[in-house]
Amino acid sequence: MSNIRDPESLSPLPSLVEHVYDRTKEMILTGELRPGERLIVDSLAQKLQVSRTPVREALRQLVADGFVRLLPRKRVTVTELSIGDIHNLYAVRRPLEMLACELAVANLTRSKLAPIVECHHSVLKAVHRGDPAVLKEVRKLNRAFHLGIYRLTGNPYLEDLLPRLRDRSNCYIEPMIHWEGLDKALDGHTAILEALTAGDVDGMKKAIQRDMERTVELAVQLLRQISDVVRQQTEGGNGA
Repeated sequence: MSNIRDPESLSPLPSLVEHVYDRTKEMILTGELRPGERLIVDSLAQKLQVSRTPVREALRQLVADGFVRLLPRKRVTVTELSIGDIHNLYAVRRPLEMLACELAVANLTRSKLAPIVECHHSVLKAVHRGDPAVLKEVRKLNRAFHLGIYRLTGNPYLEDLLPRLRDRSNCYIEPMIHWEGLDKALDGHTAILEALTAGDVDGMKKAIQRDMERTVELAVQLLRQISDVVRQQTEGGNGA
């Protein structure tokens, strides 16, 4: 009897699962995969040029991390957030962001500040080019800007937890922010960076707070718009 196992039954290399996890998560965060969209294992495997096994393993981790949902009949969809979810996520994230401000300013050095400044300048250059095609890249740079601040804290628990909370709360929002909505986000980043550079903890907290309030307001507005569209479609279908 042959000892050769079916390739699909072999445990995938961790690095391959991580690759599928990271790539799928990136597609969710950038809006390539939309909230509520169904994820098909075979389609993802073909798109990412891997077997089905690492896709299944990555999806299990994405379910555990809250980015996708496992529904009856083994259907998997990108997680949809309610208005209540948004408020709950920010209620947890807000005090941790304030703590991150204090630690980031306390640990700030010129060399540690440089990558954050460079990231901000890259966003400005991309936006000033006025090319909507770079919007996806701007979103990635926006995330890198905030992750750079988290790394300044020197606290490994904050460095791990805050990106998770930020991704969970923003994955529904950032893909829906269009070119015209970037000015306010850039103004927020500028205020955050100026306060951080000046060592102004209170100013940085206020800038972060305004940035989060703007994001929550936008998220609630978008969710209500989606709810209205769904209701109208439902009412229209019932009246047909």
